[in-house]
Amino acid sequence: MQYIEKRLLFGFNFNSEGKILAARIAECAVVEATKSVEAGAINEVLGRPWILNAENVRLKYFREIAQQVQNGDAAWAVKHFANPGVAIKTWFQECIGEIQDEEQYMQTRFWSVYKEKLTTIKAGILNETSFQEVINMAKKQIHASLNVHYECKQDVSKAAESDLRNFKKALEDELAAANNQVLEIPHFESLVHSKSVSERLGCTAHCKWCGALCWGEFGHETNSDDTSKHHSSHQIRGLHGIAYEGLGNLSVTKCNEKKDESFVYFEIGRASCRERV
Repeated sequence: MQYIEKRLLFGFNFNSEGKILAARIAECAVVEATKSVEAGAINEVLGRPWILNAENVRLKYFREIAQQVQNGDAAWAVKHFANPGVAIKTWFQECIGEIQDEEQYMQTRFWSVYKEKLTTIKAGILNETSFQEVINMAKKQIHASLNVHYECKQDVSKAAESDLRNFKKALEDELAAANNQVLEIPHFESLVHSKSVSERLGCTAHCKWCGALCWGEFGHETNSDDTSKHHSSHQIRGLHGIAYEGLGNLSVTKCNEKKDESFVYFEIGRASCRERV
């Protein structure tokens, strides 16, 4: 809508073309600043020692559970053993959210990065000496940032020197106003949704009998070789609520101590231990 308004206000001339291009460049700066800030925030998160790999993440997770139990609070431990995959993912999301809230990295960094990007893009375009080179540079930037095809509505091949001056002057004036304009800060998604962050958690599948988490890497189940198989360090099955049939006592047997042909019984039937992770 803003492009139509500018066209209606200033007509079809090189002055209005400069103003319209400036609005597109400001959009590019917002997009590029958003991407830059998100990348910086992700690097900030990934630089923390406890998130260097899945092993470090899980050591922190289980250390915190152990500390809570030692302090007399078993609530999270109960949640974990009831549904390990959901519990560790919820904990991980909360940890990443706390880092975002603590740092306020994206909100505080956006404005300065936006102005940097605006200045850089403007300089790259205005430093071109011919009208056609200015338009070509603008096209490349707009397509790269916005995936939009920009087309100048004026015939630059017939433009006089004064037309180029007017065009650049209108462009600079509009960008100067954009530089001082108070924009709404873009909405930043939780960093936990970034693949480079979420993959540090590793695979969250767990053994259906004992609840032991798989120690494979994130997404390994899609591999085409043996690494696609889930694998875990099995634990006492009673931790996951498995009890002896007819007795109700929690099982103290580990999954790896049971034979494949052994069965675990449910209210609606039974299943083989072969299906353990």
